[in-house]
Amino acid sequence: MARVLLVSTNACRNRIGVRRLMPTDACRKVGSPSVPPAVRRQYMSPPPPATAAPRLWGAISLACLGALFVAIVATFQDYGISWDEEVQNIYGTKLLAFYTSGFKDRGALSFMNLYFYGGFFDLVAAALNTVLPFGIYETRHLWGALFFLFGLVGAWKLAELLAGPRAAALAVLLLGVNALMYGHGFINPKDAPFGWLSLWLIFFAGRAILEGVPRTGTILGFAVVAGLALGTRILSAPLIGYVFCAMILGAILKRFNFQLATPVGRIALAFGAALPLVYAVMALCWPWAVQAPFNPIVALHEFANFPWTGDILWNGKMVSANDLPRSYLLLLLGVQLSEAILLGLAFAVCAGFAAFLRDGFSLLDHPKLLPLSILIAAAVVPLAGFMILTPTIYNGLRHFLFVIPPLGIVAALGWNWAFAVAAARGRAFSAITALVLAAVFIPQIVTMVRMHPYQYIAYNMLIGGLPGAAGRFELDYWDTSLRDAGAMLADRIAKAGEGPPQVFVCGNQVSAMTKLPPGSRHTFKVEEADYLMSIEPSPCGYIADVTRNRILQIRREGVVLSYVIDLRAQRAGANSE
Repeated sequence: MARVLLVSTNACRNRIGVRRLMPTDACRKVGSPSVPPAVRRQYMSPPPPATAAPRLWGAISLACLGALFVAIVATFQDYGISWDEEVQNIYGTKLLAFYTSGFKDRGALSFMNLYFYGGFFDLVAAALNTVLPFGIYETRHLWGALFFLFGLVGAWKLAELLAGPRAAALAVLLLGVNALMYGHGFINPKDAPFGWLSLWLIFFAGRAILEGVPRTGTILGFAVVAGLALGTRILSAPLIGYVFCAMILGAILKRFNFQLATPVGRIALAFGAALPLVYAVMALCWPWAVQAPFNPIVALHEFANFPWTGDILWNGKMVSANDLPRSYLLLLLGVQLSEAILLGLAFAVCAGFAAFLRDGFSLLDHPKLLPLSILIAAAVVPLAGFMILTPTIYNGLRHFLFVIPPLGIVAALGWNWAFAVAAARGRAFSAITALVLAAVFIPQIVTMVRMHPYQYIAYNMLIGGLPGAAGRFELDYWDTSLRDAGAMLADRIAKAGEGPPQVFVCGNQVSAMTKLPPGSRHTFKVEEADYLMSIEPSPCGYIADVTRNRILQIRREGVVLSYVIDLRAQRAGANSE
């Protein structure tokens, strides 16, 4: 007769590290044939031997976060001003005025088209600018970079929830030392914060599912993060939809006798009960959304049909943003994601096939199936949606930046599997795996240092780095390098003893003018200007000769990002001819 192992409710709680994974009566009879096989194996197998490894991996995570914090504090004032920051800063001050005026100043509710966006990041930035001693944009950059660290903590927690401390440390390393996310953290006030909030939302949803009967703190965390995500970009609505789709998946699996140890109905009710708080937090960050019942739907429609007709440098040609190929995102991810993440994603695919070959459809009763399904949907569904619908998209990956944190977690799970396979084969294989990780990881650190402060334009070695991407894909589309071009011009003017110049800027004027001497004036008439400042490639080639009399150039890895032309010398040369 089958032996029935009796376990107290408290013992069940201690074994899984959460309040409850199974109903109480099932928890008391873990060995009963009615208990799902996966859960029975989990409970009746002896606990793994205690080792120092979890503490080591935890120390690695903390060391990485600490090093990044030091780098942020030391360098946050080095970054230029991106195109969106001027208007986003105005939007934030208008939102702050909405509250400080007792809801009388309603300028934020109709400002440009920004009221279609939530204002969480900008509202906090405006508040910080009233108390911190830095410049307006320096404060925004510091806030964005610290939010990047907050997002990495979310990556740590989510990966640990899914696969333990080693996967958590790998997630922090892969996403923390990732040029794309690190660089956008300073200068992207919408897409980067939204991407990190997505990870936190998946974490709280996954923890609620694994708890079975979600704790109050878990549901509150889910509600607050979901509200902040909606209060940043309405595109977080599909992510919340993935959570409820996971609940439907769980209910279907139960219906067909795949015995998930998860009370799906109770979890779904808990999520549903959190929706009023989600709405309240969203309203606080995005007051326009609650001025009419269907405003969020209007905003979602606007983003799906965004009326932008600009051109994007794509594979060596200027292509309309309305006519990009279906492969656009996949190719950019392939050349801009770090080699470590790409290899981790390959390992994750191998891990999935290996698990299916080993366990077959019994994988469907795995306790972490539903959290994993939310994570994978967050990474894959937006990419598939773009390939099917081909909506208008802005430069580079920035409108789809939110898929990179979930992809980073999946890559960390892939590396975690690779380390587990190597460990099962001995220390030599573990050492080889660690060396492979170091071989693709350390060059990323070097690249980030060499690219500073333009990490967001880094390309991987599959395309030959930045030199291989130059002339084929977008580089400094935020125009942040114009700040350093302006600083170099200011030094040159000071050494020459010249007065404040008139400057024609072919790019972001705010970034270009911020470091020029007091009294410098921007002009829209190139014939009046002393100097022309432009990004590379210049959109002003039809206005002036941008090939001659370049006196200053901002370069990274030998590639010109922006430059300054002495128009006076150019005109003098033309007259002498």
